[in-house]
Amino acid sequence: MSTLEKPPAIGTDYESIFQIVVSNGPLLSEFFQAYPYWAKLKHKAKAMGFEAPRLWTAVKYHRASQASRLHLHDDFSFNLPASLMEGLHNLDMHCGGSLQSDLGPLPERVKDRFIISSLLTEAFSSSTLEGAVSTRDRAKELIRQGKKPRNKSERMVVNNYLAMEFLREHRTADLTLPLLMELHSILSKDALDQGEAGRFRDATEDVHIFDDLNGELIYTPPAAAQISERMSELIVFFNHQQSGLNAMASGREQVFIHPILRATIVHFMVGYIHPFTDGNGRMARALFYWHMLRNGYWLAEYLSISQIILESRSQYYRAFLEVEQDENDLTYFLLYHTKVLIRAFESLKAYLDRKLRQQHINHVDEARRLEILPRQAQLLEAIRKSATIWTIAQAQTYLNTSYGTARADLIALADRKLLELYPLNKKTQGYRAILH
Repeated sequence: MSTLEKPPAIGTDYESIFQIVVSNGPLLSEFFQAYPYWAKLKHKAKAMGFEAPRLWTAVKYHRASQASRLHLHDDFSFNLPASLMEGLHNLDMHCGGSLQSDLGPLPERVKDRFIISSLLTEAFSSSTLEGAVSTRDRAKELIRQGKKPRNKSERMVVNNYLAMEFLREHRTADLTLPLLMELHSILSKDALDQGEAGRFRDATEDVHIFDDLNGELIYTPPAAAQISERMSELIVFFNHQQSGLNAMASGREQVFIHPILRATIVHFMVGYIHPFTDGNGRMARALFYWHMLRNGYWLAEYLSISQIILESRSQYYRAFLEVEQDENDLTYFLLYHTKVLIRAFESLKAYLDRKLRQQHINHVDEARRLEILPRQAQLLEAIRKSATIWTIAQAQTYLNTSYGTARADLIALADRKLLELYPLNKKTQGYRAILH
C-alpha cells in the first residue's frame, strides 16, 4: 500500500481553535460521526475554506473530549461514533441468536455442514492473506479428503483449519501463555524454520514493515525485549470478564468495552506487537474468533472475516497504520473491523439463502414426482443418504418438528413403499430406505 501521511502536530493557538469549536459545533459532530483520517480531512478543509491543520486540531480536541482511554503498555484511546454503535447493535442481534435464512431458522441437520464450509473458507482466506498460494478446490481436497499438503502454502491452509478446530474445542477456556504457544505451533507446523514455532521472536529477530511499492519503512513493532510483558498484559485483557464497569490494566480508567470491540482490540494488538517471527496475522484473527466464541457469539464460527479482509486488503493494512500514525486512536480499526464483520454476516446469510432455496426447489420437485410433501421428500433424501435405520426421534430432530408429525411422515413414506419398517427391539421399530 502507499505510504500514509502522518497528521500534523496538534496546535496550541487555543484562542483560534476555541473559535472554530464554538462556531462549528455541527461540523465537528459531523466529522466525529464520519471519523475521517487526516489525509481525507485536509481535502475537506480546503474545500470548506478552513486552514487544514487548525481544523484538524479542533477535531482532535473534540474527539479527545469524548474518548475512552486504554493502557496496554502504551496509551491507546477509542471513540464510539453512531455508525460503530449501530454496527455493534446489529451484530448483537444476529451473532448470538439462531442461525437463520429467509426460509426460517437453519435446521440442526445442516449446521455441521455449514461449519465445515465456513472453517474451510476461513482457513483458505487467512492463509492467502499471509502469502499462501493455493486454490479453493485444492483447499477442499486437503481438508475434506484429508490429502497430504505438497508445499508450505498447502500446509498453511491445513494448519489454519486445525487452528480453528482448536478454538472450537477451547472456546470457553481462558487464554494462557502455554495455550497461546500451542495455538501458534498449530498455525506454524512445518511452515516456519525449525525452532521458530511456539515461541516469541528474540533480540536477533526484530521486525520492520516496509511499503510494498517503494520499500519505505512504515512501521517498526516494539522491541523483542518488551514482548513478554506486553503479551502478558494482553492475555489479562483477553480473559477479563466484564461486569458493569471494567478496570483497565493500568487501573487508571474504568470503562465498559463491548465484547466485540475487545475482541477487535486483541486482533489489533497482536499485529501491533508482532510477537512472532511469522504468523502474526493468522494468530491475530484466531484470537479474535476465540474471544468472540468465548463471549457467546457462537455464530462467529460460521463467519469468514479473512475472506472479506482479503477483498479489502489495502483498507485492512491502512486501518492498522492510521491507528499507529494518529496517536494510537483505535477507532479507525474498530470502524473498519466492524464493517468487515457485518459484511461477513451478510455474505453468510446470502450463501445460506442460496443453498437452502436450491435444496427447497429440489425437494419440491422430488415431492411432486413421488406425490408426497416437500418435507417428506427432504426426510427421505436424508434417510437414503445415511444408509442407516432411523427412529421417530431421529426424524423429529432432523425435521425440527413434533414427535407426532415425524411419526406421520415416516408412516406416510412407508405406506408409499419408499421406506420399510425394521424392528430394533421388542418395543421399538425403525425405518430404512427401500432401494429401488
